Amino acid sequence: MRSNSKKVSNVPVYTEQESFVNPLYKDFTIASYQDKEPEAMKRVAPHRHTYYEIIWVQSGEGNHIIDFRDYPFKGPCLFLLHPQQIHTMHKHTPTKGGVVKFSASFLPPEDADRDFFIKYGVFDDIDVMPVINLNEEQEQTIRRVFQDMYDAHRQPSSFSAGILAAYLKIFILKIYEIKKTGMDVNAFQDADFIRYRKFQVLLNDQFIHHHDPGFYAAALHVSSKTLTNCTQRFTGRPPSELIRDRLLLQAKRLLHHSVLSVKEVAFETGFEDPSYFIRFFKKNMQMSPGEFREREG
Repeated sequence: MRSNSKKVSNVPVYTEQESFVNPLYKDFTIASYQDKEPEAMKRVAPHRHTYYEIIWVQSGEGNHIIDFRDYPFKGPCLFLLHPQQIHTMHKHTPTKGGVVKFSASFLPPEDADRDFFIKYGVFDDIDVMPVINLNEEQEQTIRRVFQDMYDAHRQPSSFSAGILAAYLKIFILKIYEIKKTGMDVNAFQDADFIRYRKFQVLLNDQFIHHHDPGFYAAALHVSSKTLTNCTQRFTGRPPSELIRDRLLLQAKRLLHHSVLSVKEVAFETGFEDPSYFIRFFKKNMQMSPGEFREREG
């Protein structure tokens, strides 16, 4: 696979240094908010972060555009944003809620579940679910854990970092529990779910280099049929569609938010033949890469 280092983005990127206001915690912050007119109606330009962000909307309405998709919202709900996602929120009414921002390094490195639940559970480009609508019971759970975490952040002590990391893990696990509502709790321990977890990790690492579902089946030491049954069980979709959508998302991000040519975008997404990339993109998007760039520009 060829690669080009010229990935100059035309979208603002906000870092921890710019966004985290408490000097005691370089990789974590939490805040509550309540909009007032006319500030609530201002539109924020598309941007992304170098950190993870959870936006809790208790009340209010609007439209959140995340990676080229519209997500109309009406609180209570959660938005789950990871560092690669480009987003902008248009509020139709004043909103109220809270925001949690953190780097993966804030959670203890010895935590074996840390990377999975962050990268492949709650924040995920494969099992995409950036907005979660909350029922009354779920809203109460989120409010309670958020408030405990918020209070600990406002009353620092020598144990605060550890306490906040523990609350954050509980918060993430509660969100993951909500996200997977309806799934049999025993499913998390069976062979299919473990296999699906491994597929998620492998796809995230290899989607640019390997576009063939057969590679992933072989790497996981299962048949293509077994892998298909596994992904169908947990996403309702075959691995070929998950690979396709991950490639399309990466291509759209590069087309809209970089100065790479279409040919360079093809190479960056693992296509040795730019003409094949153009056909692949057009077949799935009903427009050429150039037309997409012009439309989104």
